Amino acid sequence: HPYVAIRLNNLALLLYATNRLAEAEPLMRRALALAEQSFGVENPDVASGLNSLALLLQDTNRLAEAEPLYRRALALAEQSFRAEHPKVAIRLSNLAKLLQATNRLAEAEPLMRRALAINMQSYGAVHPYVAGGLNSLATLLQATNRLAEAEPLYRRALALDEQSYGAEHPNVARDLNNLAQLLQATNRLAEAEPLSRRAVEIFALFGNATGYQHPKMKAAIAKYRALLVEIELSDEEIERRLKPATETESPLEPIVPEVERLLGPARPLEEVLAKLDELYKAEGKPEIYFVPIDKPIAPHIDTLLGPAKSVEEVLAKLDEQYKAEAKPGIYFLPNSQPIAPHIDTLLGPAKSVEEVLTKLDEQYEAEGKPEIYFLPIDQPIAPHIERLLDPGKSVHEVLAILDEQYKAEGRPEIYFLPPDQPIAPHIETLLGPAKSVQEVFDDLDRQYREEGKPDVWFLPLSEPISPHLDELLGPVKEKK
Repeated sequence: HPYVAIRLNNLALLLYATNRLAEAEPLMRRALALAEQSFGVENPDVASGLNSLALLLQDTNRLAEAEPLYRRALALAEQSFRAEHPKVAIRLSNLAKLLQATNRLAEAEPLMRRALAINMQSYGAVHPYVAGGLNSLATLLQATNRLAEAEPLYRRALALDEQSYGAEHPNVARDLNNLAQLLQATNRLAEAEPLSRRAVEIFALFGNATGYQHPKMKAAIAKYRALLVEIELSDEEIERRLKPATETESPLEPIVPEVERLLGPARPLEEVLAKLDELYKAEGKPEIYFVPIDKPIAPHIDTLLGPAKSVEEVLAKLDEQYKAEAKPGIYFLPNSQPIAPHIDTLLGPAKSVEEVLTKLDEQYEAEGKPEIYFLPIDQPIAPHIERLLDPGKSVHEVLAILDEQYKAEGRPEIYFLPPDQPIAPHIETLLGPAKSVQEVFDDLDRQYREEGKPDVWFLPLSEPISPHLDELLGPVKEKK
């Protein structure tokens, strides 16, 4: 049943998220096979299953197996949606990143550019998705030593992310690091230093705000230290600069104006991409680089990479490989057989809800959790909430605190009316006088007559409505 495919996929995604990839894979494959069987091989849900399985294969370094799945998912997305749909951009981007991971940069580039163009058209030129696409494309250009082409894209991504997320967002730190490393690669160390330092400051602020070190904090510090070493600063000077950066607590001002002061104003995105097109035409790049956004790209990918295998071929090839690797029976179940017993074999038998809750109770007792965690279900929880959160204030105390706050904010009189005074006149002061019910209905009647509504909308209250309902809904059927 299709619902089995959905449940399998949900469990597989959880296993994937907890890095239990070997356990997730057979469930993903089973969900994919069921989706194909239930919906047909050309359904968009099949494309999602292909994409999930391909991501897992890529994460386990089986790139050759992932590629045909990505390509099939792309072809299905173009077939199911229009060629310039955002889901097509996602599929293009995934395939492009795999090609980049296998060092096929010339094949990856047109796909990245196509994904970027789709996102620009779908979301506008100032959307965070556009910033992500610019970063990906700039990274690829840098990898092919086209630093002058990469720089304006990095700078535009930085401007977009700062505009979208604010000056202290980790995405802004990522963009700053990317741009700083490019400047370092072009020996513009003095220009790179404030950007690299700012990235460390943003990650430090993240740690102060959340209580957790950002996963990229250590790498950012290492990059900043390496840059300071390359500038040939003394150990004392390096530590003097690192300490305040890693302990930043004060808010940060936008950095884009400072970047533009250092490097000059960034060129408009359209101008940068048009310049790339000119360059690619002069280099005789293949047609895939210049396919209009409303035309499908999948056939051109086949020309570039060879024809895509069918899903059946890909899965059959995986089956051969898994049999050779002596994978367990769960990998090869027919769709007509239930998978749950095999999951129990793989992960151990599922515990009952009672067992899970008992285990949690044991854990909470060991952690010294308060009594509220262990209340029988038939006992009220309210007194324990007050012990947990400090004794609750009375309604009057809460309202008095709110009144003080609102008075300090200069709120209008309507906020402070005694309960025995009517509020309607104050609402009318705020919003204008309310119309009578008759006026409201008269206005609606006028609107409905203009829209040509049928007679049933205008019946006097003294007339029965049933005959008119028959006109609207058809005559009532008699019971047989």
